[in-house]
Amino acid sequence: MFVSGIFVGGSCAALFGVLDKSPSGNTFIIMCFACRSVEALGLAGLLTASFAIISNEFPKYVATVFGVLETASGIGLMVGPAIGGVLYQVGGFGLPFYTMGGLIILTGVLVFKFLPDIQDSPNQKKQGGFRLLTSIYVWVCMIIIFAASTGISFTDPTLSPHLEEFHLSTSVIGLVFTIAPALYGVTAPLYGYLCDSKGYTFSLLIVGNLVCGFGYLLLGPSPYLPFLPSELWIVIVAMSLLGLFLGCAVIPVVKCMLTAACDIGFENNLDTYGIVSGLFNSVWCFGGFVGPVLGGLLVNEVGFNNAASLIALLSFFSHWGNAADDQACRSFPNNVCVRVCVVEGGSGQMALLGGARSTC
Repeated sequence: MFVSGIFVGGSCAALFGVLDKSPSGNTFIIMCFACRSVEALGLAGLLTASFAIISNEFPKYVATVFGVLETASGIGLMVGPAIGGVLYQVGGFGLPFYTMGGLIILTGVLVFKFLPDIQDSPNQKKQGGFRLLTSIYVWVCMIIIFAASTGISFTDPTLSPHLEEFHLSTSVIGLVFTIAPALYGVTAPLYGYLCDSKGYTFSLLIVGNLVCGFGYLLLGPSPYLPFLPSELWIVIVAMSLLGLFLGCAVIPVVKCMLTAACDIGFENNLDTYGIVSGLFNSVWCFGGFVGPVLGGLLVNEVGFNNAASLIALLSFFSHWGNAADDQACRSFPNNVCVRVCVVEGGSGQMALLGGARSTC
């Protein structure tokens, strides 16, 4: 799946570069949708398989390695527009797609040649993916993922018009947009380390969602904070908070979902990693779809300030859900609510409340 996803995604990316030569009108639109849809299928397989592979190779450091992957993603998001702009100026519409598609295919060849066979645990017990949805804790994690993805993608279509009020140049607006992904990429491995090595899973989730919610209140700024002026430095502070604490709200979720899966009977193997990865990416992408659409509608109806406040409310709701789940676990010391997955002497056991243990 990993190699196939690379080749499908790279081929479609390169193919997209010739679509400017297609007939205009509905034909062009249909071909664009078809090409991007197939590319999305390939990249979905690539992302799902990549997380499953790294989880299988580094089972004790899942959150840390996921943080490193997010750093690579953040770097790509920062340099991608700049590289694409240069290539567009040099060779027109097609060159950025030919170049990046070719590079993706080249990485697929290298992976196919040098990536070793993935060794999974023998005699694995197959589990249906929908069984993962029977865990309340997984639903809490899904709410957190959805809130984070919806919130950060809300700024894609709405922040630029808001920044135009400050009469900024296009380059300065672009720099403001790079603040959050840059800080997210820098801090993601740190939060993964704190989750894996220190066990601060619940604390990170609660703090991350709470601070992100406050960041969205500043972004407007919210009418509920009338003492704050509508100035550029407020936006910069808000984007900095979102970048610094988005990883705090997202990175631990992966470890939590794996732990919850083990608690309801899933084995600690490649199948489970793939199911968890697929669910994570599905919810994240759904939030990435809802955020821009909902953001555009809200800004048109109630204005940017109030729209950002409603997004903040979503972050606070996910914070409340996580805190309520944590409190519920504390209220029943003899139940089997999952706390933090720890590895003791390589046995791969999960620490549960009340001193109980469950093999993960």
